[in-house]
Order: sequence, then C-alpha cells, then structure tokens
Amino acid sequence: MVIDTSNSPKKKVGNERRLQVAWQNFPVRPQHIFILGTTFVTRITVNAIIAFASLFAKNKVIQRIQFDYLARVGALVGKHNLPERHGGAPQPPTPEWVRQRLAGFPRMNLPSDA
Repeated sequence: MVIDTSNSPKKKVGNERRLQVAWQNFPVRPQHIFILGTTFVTRITVNAIIAFASLFAKNKVIQRIQFDYLARVGALVGKHNLPERHGGAPQPPTPEWVRQRLAGFPRMNLPSDA
C-alpha cells in the first residue's frame, strides 16, 4: 500500500468515513505501507501519530509503515504496478476496468434474460 501525500487535497471530501469502513472490511491486509511525498513537518506529525497508535495497534502493523521514495517502491512492487502519473502502466477508466474484470469471471449455467 502506498500513501502519496504529494498532491492530496487540503480539505476533506466527505467520504472519509465510508473509506474507513471499506478499508476495515477489506479482506486483504498490506504487507508494506509506504508514505511518499512528505515534508519534514508531515514526517514529524505522522511519527507522532504512529507513536500514539503504537499504544493500541499491533507492533507488526507499526513496523510495516515506512517513509520512502518512489524509486524504491517501484523497485519493490514493480514499476508497472505504480499509478500512471508515477510512471506505471496506463490503466483504463474505472467503468471499463470493472467491465473487463466482470467479463473475465467464469459464466454459470443460469438462464439468460435475453
């Protein structure tokens, strides 16, 4: 998982709570959490939050959080897996990607509506 703070919006969007619920219900847990594009002040703030969170979170989760650079993350996860704006492979728009994914699932022998 990569958290890129280099061009994040300064104000809240309004879907933060929904994203948190979705994240908590996501069945896969990241093995690495990379934080990119931070300033000195942001690092101090995030380190303080991590120090506070370490009182409540498991130590292995805290150890997965790293400040890193895009080149190293690209080497670790593969450059093609990065977002397109960071040099990764171009991705289709989300609706097209969903159509492609659904088309790839095996068909069940159900009667069609057509």
